[in-house]
Amino acid sequence: MSLPRAACRWLRGQAEVRRAPPAEVVSGFNRAFHDESRQTPYPVEEIHRVGAEYGLALS
Repeated sequence: MSLPRAACRWLRGQAEVRRAPPAEVVSGFNRAFHDESRQTPYPVEEIHRVGAEYGLALS
């Protein structure tokens, strides 16, 4: 029995989010920028906060 392709893509995406929390923040920004407003501010502080929580040195 195999999973449908859409389910496989979703599962792969979930694994990537868990490994890269700052990328999840940027993805949320990209969705808001595209779907809501082009004036959505870039979440620099949140990226640094999330990176620090996971011990990532972001500059």
